[in-house]
Amino acid sequence: MLKKNFSVCRCQLGNNLGQKGFTLIELLVVVLIIGILSAIALPQYTAAVEKARLAEALTTIRYVRDAMKLRWMECGGDSECMRQYQDYLELTGGEWSDSGSGYITKNFSYEFDIQIAASRIIDGQEIYVLIEEDGMGWDFLVKPFPKVCSTNTDLGYKMCKSVESLGYELDDRR
Repeated sequence: MLKKNFSVCRCQLGNNLGQKGFTLIELLVVVLIIGILSAIALPQYTAAVEKARLAEALTTIRYVRDAMKLRWMECGGDSECMRQYQDYLELTGGEWSDSGSGYITKNFSYEFDIQIAASRIIDGQEIYVLIEEDGMGWDFLVKPFPKVCSTNTDLGYKMCKSVESLGYELDDRR
């Protein structure tokens, strides 16, 4: 009688054509590429977000300055009338400070008494301060004073450098 040999080798030679998936080396290369890209992109993204926040402060400061000038004309220079900020400054996205002379948003703390200023504070540390007008009393509304961007951090320095073209003087305190 003939013996039939039906044994089949289930092994495959070569590069395992029947398997699906990625090798460990391929996965490591992908993770490495993602790591390099994120190391390059994250600082750029952070700087772009901070510049957008800076634009928010500049817009708010400009609005406050213009509204104060209109109020100055309405009040005839009466400082008590000028200090009724909540009556004529229509700000959104934050709340008035307890003193009533400032406004606090998620990104900035604004001060309106004697000067128009915006402070950027992160984790309790002041990053930079934009001072639109600084003077004695309400004189800053009728005669120009220097615009200043003051900082004591590297991030603040970058932001202050970006507003120099808008007429802000850099006050580097690092």
